[in-house]
Amino acid sequence: MQTVAEPIPIRIGCRTDVGHKREHNEDSFAVVDRAALNGLLDCVLLVADGMGGMGGGDVASRITAHTVPETIHQLLQTSPHEELVSLLLQAFQAANQEVFTRRADRIEQRSMGTTCVCALIRNGTLAIAHVGDSRAYLLRHGRLSLLTADHSAVWEEIQAGRMTREEAEANRYRHVITRAIGIAPDVEVDTSLHSLEVGDVLLLCSDGLTTEVTEREIAQILVSSTDPQEACNRLIESALNHGGSDNVTALVARYGPMRPLLPPEEETPTDNTANWRYALTQETVADSKTVSKVARGWVVGTLLLLLIALGEAAWIYHLFVKLQHARPSQPVVLLQPPSKPAVFEPLSYATVATKQLDMPLRNDVLQIMPNGDLLVATLQGKLMDFNPQTHLLRPVPVNAQIPSSPETSAKKTKPTAQFYLTLDQAGNRYQIRPDLRCIEKFTPEGTRVATNIGKGALVAPTCLAVAPSGTIYVIDNGRLKSIQAYPARPQSSELSTSQAR
Repeated sequence: MQTVAEPIPIRIGCRTDVGHKREHNEDSFAVVDRAALNGLLDCVLLVADGMGGMGGGDVASRITAHTVPETIHQLLQTSPHEELVSLLLQAFQAANQEVFTRRADRIEQRSMGTTCVCALIRNGTLAIAHVGDSRAYLLRHGRLSLLTADHSAVWEEIQAGRMTREEAEANRYRHVITRAIGIAPDVEVDTSLHSLEVGDVLLLCSDGLTTEVTEREIAQILVSSTDPQEACNRLIESALNHGGSDNVTALVARYGPMRPLLPPEEETPTDNTANWRYALTQETVADSKTVSKVARGWVVGTLLLLLIALGEAAWIYHLFVKLQHARPSQPVVLLQPPSKPAVFEPLSYATVATKQLDMPLRNDVLQIMPNGDLLVATLQGKLMDFNPQTHLLRPVPVNAQIPSSPETSAKKTKPTAQFYLTLDQAGNRYQIRPDLRCIEKFTPEGTRVATNIGKGALVAPTCLAVAPSGTIYVIDNGRLKSIQAYPARPQSSELSTSQAR
């Protein structure tokens, strides 16, 4: 009589922390064990990192941490042998639809979204799916391997060969996400399959860990911890000791018993220039995310987790969360002609210019896209789509590249006038006064109706665009800023006296 082999035991640890500089925790995670999955999978592991403010980030991550495992569980009831990648893709689409629907229903949550990294294990096969910059690592024989590629502007530069991974890790803009859950009706998900060996250690984490702790130190902690929960605790404490500038979540799973260490001369360390057994050197830590975090942080630390929140019997998962995804590609419109004349109510303008994107941009590219996003360009000439509501930045199609200004021996002159004026949909003209560092507004007939827009708030304005709402966007000293438009209040002392047709 043939005996069925016992499944390889998987030990799991998990922990999340709000960090030192955030008021709320938007990270969430989920763990579902073999028993809750009726033996059809060994486990489901997930980390989500939400964003959005006003309570949106933690909502998006919680929805994702609940919907992905629940969908996988439901799919297995009807298709017990469904392929792992198919399970992940369907579950991510279900979570994306849930978040997208919720953000459309509630005004205060319309900018919410979340990253997500999820792992399924079945009979020694590991399947990974991810969206955003939450990561999956695998430790084997003392070597830490990254199983995911961040959906961020700097990682796309790596893939294009324009930046090394070391440069990306230290780049201050590594937190600018190009893909996430909940922003568009559909989400593009990356997946991969891997064969596990006994003794392998899997780590899922939010970027609050990798922003603060080097991969070399992560490998050192994982290989020297006797228990997954101990590893999680040490990883979180290390992130906090390095500054704790963001919410931080770590989920560690060990496949089978702990593997004995290789002799130092036989191991392959993560850092090929130094052995992780020895003292770590000081390394530059990249800037942490600037998106605001919302929701209460708490620490969870058991081996196999208890069901939280929505009361699904036999489920085991914990919720906390962070970030999201970009819109489908839109046609690139370098010069969008005015549509039919619109009738604008009289407007006034704020006396402050709000920074929208803390990233250096070319000063000669700024257009309103048909979907309301902004078309901007990096200093290297790469066109980018910026959503002012979600503050998400994503590249536009690869062939949409603008050349650098041609070199010339001619004497430099002032920028041409096209950099300094634009029209709104009603035909009103907005013109930058570089000498006064402000914007003036004229009717189609040429009557000046507003002066000194942005005066005292602008440093070196060059390029501008006007949204249908009347809000003015301007490239000021290489940064994207906005000047909010309001219904005119003639007696207001807080707003300038400018008005529009």
